[in-house]
Amino acid sequence: MMQCWLAALAALAEFGHAADPLATWTWRNPQALGNALRAACYGNGQFVVVGSYGTVFTSPDTVAWTAGNSGTTAWLDGVGYGNGQFVAVGEFGTLLTSSNGVLWTMRNPGTAAALSGVAYGNGMFVVTGQATLTSPDGVTWTIRNAGTNSWLAGVAYGNGRFVAVNGQEVVTSLDGITWTSEATATNRSLVGVAYGQERFVAVGWTYSVVVPPDSFADPESDGRRLSSTPSRRGVRPTGWPPASSICTSSDGVNWSSYSAPTAFTLLAVAYGNGRFVAVGDVGTIVESGVLGPLLEPPQVSARGGARLTLNGAVGQGCQVQASADLDHWTTLTNLTLTNAVGQIIDASGSTDPRRFYRAVVLSGP
Repeated sequence: MMQCWLAALAALAEFGHAADPLATWTWRNPQALGNALRAACYGNGQFVVVGSYGTVFTSPDTVAWTAGNSGTTAWLDGVGYGNGQFVAVGEFGTLLTSSNGVLWTMRNPGTAAALSGVAYGNGMFVVTGQATLTSPDGVTWTIRNAGTNSWLAGVAYGNGRFVAVNGQEVVTSLDGITWTSEATATNRSLVGVAYGQERFVAVGWTYSVVVPPDSFADPESDGRRLSSTPSRRGVRPTGWPPASSICTSSDGVNWSSYSAPTAFTLLAVAYGNGRFVAVGDVGTIVESGVLGPLLEPPQVSARGGARLTLNGAVGQGCQVQASADLDHWTTLTNLTLTNAVGQIIDASGSTDPRRFYRAVVLSGP
C-alpha cells in the first residue's frame, strides 16, 4: 500500500529560513481612528471585517478596503464564512447573512442574547456568545449547551474540532453540540481565535484581576456593556488600553505567546490567503507575514497517482518535490498559486512503496 509523507517548508529556497511570520506584522487599516473593528474572517477570495455601529469592510488583499452596508447600527462582534455565505453576529441577538460581504440580510436566531463568535466546520455554523447556536445553512438555528456559564467570546474550527475562547477558559467540541472544558496553559486572556496552516492563533491581553462582568464599560460604547472587550469576559486588563498579545497553539489547549504588533487593543483574528489578520480598536488592522505553503496529506486520485493540494498565498511561487528516501529529491512541478489553493497529480504516487513530498517557496506575493 502506498505510504505518503510530506514536509512543508516555510523557507525561501534562495535565502534559507525566513523570519517567523507571526513575529512580523504590517499595519493595515481602512480608516484612520475609525470605529472599533471587532471581528474578521476570510471567504470567497476576500477578507470581511465588522465592528461597532454596524461597521463592515471588505478587501481582497488587506490593502484596499470597501465599506459595506450591514443594514444595522448594532455592534457586530463576530463574522465567519462557510457554505457559500458570510454570517455576522452582534448585540441583542443580531444575526446577518450575506453572499458577498457587502449587502446583508437580517435573520432570526431565536434568541436576544448577545452573540460574539462565528465559525464554520463539519458541515455547520457555530455561533458563540451569551448563547451557543448551530445551523446547517445560516438561516435555521438551534440553541445548544456549551457546558459553561462563561460568555464564549470567539470560536474557530480546525484540526477536526471547534475551539471557543473566553479569557483563560477554552472549550472544545468535535461536532459543535457537545463541548469539553480544557485546562489551558496560558497566562493571557484570549478573546478571538482563528485557524490556519495547522495552528490556532488567538489574540488577547495580559491577564490581571478577575472582576464582575458588568463592572465597567467601554469608553466607545456610550455606557453600554462591552460587546467584545474585557467587561463582558470578566477579566480586567492592566491599565487601559490593555496590553495586547498574540498566542498560538497546535491543539487549542497549550499556547505560546508573541509580542503584540500594536499598542491598540486587538479583539479578533482571521486566517486567509496565507496570512493572519488581526483587528481591534480605532479601526486597527494588522497583517502577519506570509506563511510558507502547506501541503495537505496526499490523497489517492481517481485518475491514478497521488493528488496533492497546496495552500498558500495568492501569487506565491512554489516548487513541489518528491522523494523515496528523504535524501534525493525530484522536482514534480513549479507553480504559482492563483487563488491560494493549488492541486497537482503525481502519477508515480501510487506505484512507489514509499513517497515523500515537500513544497519549497520560490517567490512571494
